[in-house]
Amino acid sequence: MSLKKAHKLNQSVLHPKSIEKTSVKLATAVVSESTRDALRYYAQDADKTSWTGTADFLSLILKLWNIMNVKKGTKGKHKRDITMDPVRSSVDWKLTFLRDIADFLQRWEDSQKPGLTQQTFLALRHTCMALADCASYMLDRLAFNYVLLGQLQSDAIESRFGWLRQLSGANYFISMTQVLEGDRKIRALSLVKYSQFSLEQVDSVIQTEESSPSDTTIADSIAEALQYQKWPSASDTSTIYCQQSRLSGAVARSVIRTTKCQHCRQELIDESSPDSSVEEPDLSAASTFLDSIDRGGLSKPSD
Repeated sequence: MSLKKAHKLNQSVLHPKSIEKTSVKLATAVVSESTRDALRYYAQDADKTSWTGTADFLSLILKLWNIMNVKKGTKGKHKRDITMDPVRSSVDWKLTFLRDIADFLQRWEDSQKPGLTQQTFLALRHTCMALADCASYMLDRLAFNYVLLGQLQSDAIESRFGWLRQLSGANYFISMTQVLEGDRKIRALSLVKYSQFSLEQVDSVIQTEESSPSDTTIADSIAEALQYQKWPSASDTSTIYCQQSRLSGAVARSVIRTTKCQHCRQELIDESSPDSSVEEPDLSAASTFLDSIDRGGLSKPSD
């Protein structure tokens, strides 16, 4: 006769696939600036006016996330976004926004319309009010110069528990023994990470072998055989142009930061004003989306 210590859990509940967990990666992929900007772009360009409401809702959530996740005082300046600035006064508009969000969540819950669960409504509303009141107290009573709301959260604790679960074979339900063993592993890894080992010492352990000429010849023949048989659609062109421009622009910008050569700057970054007559028609249309999301910090790579 088997004894169940947790009598409400059966085999189907204990199955890993039956555990419902929120994927942070998928959530941030949906509620992201690129998704919002794409909805607004197609709402105007493709006559999808019904998508504007979704874009406005995503803007509200993004604004809330930006305000609540500021962990550095220079984040707003670096990202060129005032919503990421720290709270510097008890009458700051960010604190007023948090209180307005709490009132909005209360009205949403009272309306009985489809939305969040009762527990999520309560937790989010309580978080907004607590952050606003805590920031006001620290600014007025404790004479803080500014408050970083991103530091008033439990992400560090959640990250540590996530690390312990991964060390236990990605098991969601871990025992006290696994916690103690995982904590010893984390301490050992931390000692190695913060030790005096250099990259040269690590590289000396790893034995690398140069690729043979035959491998190089085969790779070249495969590369020559690859051909583009189809030109991407207008939607795909915008996506490819945006991703490639961001990537190449970031690479070019990181290179010119380490050198003072003006010739290198002219070769890597195109600082001239955009001219639609020079670009190809397809690329000119694709660059419209990238220009709409630029806040002045993107570097345009040269041809």
